[in-house]
Amino acid sequence: MYTVYGSGRVITDSTKYANDVLTITKQGTRTREGDQWVYVTDEANPSVSGWILKSGLTKTSDVPASQGITIKYYDKKTNEVVKTVVIKADKDKTVDLTSEANLASDVNANKPAGYADATASDVASNGKAAKAGDSVNVYLTAAIQYNVTLYANNPAGEVAVITNLYSYLSQTQKDALVKALQDNKAPEGSDLTTDMINKVISEAGLDSFTFTGKDGNTYTATYNKSVQFVSSNTVTTTAKPNALYTITMSK
Repeated sequence: MYTVYGSGRVITDSTKYANDVLTITKQGTRTREGDQWVYVTDEANPSVSGWILKSGLTKTSDVPASQGITIKYYDKKTNEVVKTVVIKADKDKTVDLTSEANLASDVNANKPAGYADATASDVASNGKAAKAGDSVNVYLTAAIQYNVTLYANNPAGEVAVITNLYSYLSQTQKDALVKALQDNKAPEGSDLTTDMINKVISEAGLDSFTFTGKDGNTYTATYNKSVQFVSSNTVTTTAKPNALYTITMSK
């Protein structure tokens, strides 16, 4: 990188600045070589600003910290930063990140995977009136990790424990199932009632679904609400809901 167009190189190794957001403020083309050079500014490391070949840059939609609000997500248990994002913000207006709308669109929409949605109380106090250039901390709780088993009937009508239909679900269906479990506050470390399982399956849209078997044929799995396969009427697992399906070959 060159601080003055046409002068000697100032920075020979920019590896440690690879993830910095650069803003192009000038540009020029060398007549003989025909290559295009641009002048970039690095807000995180101002000393890096200078002329660079445009072909050496990657276009990004990231917002510079000075032009947006930096949200730092902390794990409540470890107090370590698990993700940092910058959202667009108007320098002349403040944003209330604790409002229902902004919690959904700005805070929870950008949170890292594996964590439950943040509530207003999880956002640092300065998040109620944040503006461009501000940094706001958000404290997250790790989401319960569910190990879901969807059992299939064998021809005799018994539970075939060797068949777990969960692995045949699409990622969208898996996400819907986990979301339904979280929305219904499925307890961690406790048994799940059949009523809760029925509700979760329904909300996830998995009362019936099709999948391709290992033999290449298409099958339809239909959830059996009335079939009980544990005498206590509860699923004796730790946050591991089980459900019984009847499998038929689709025509």
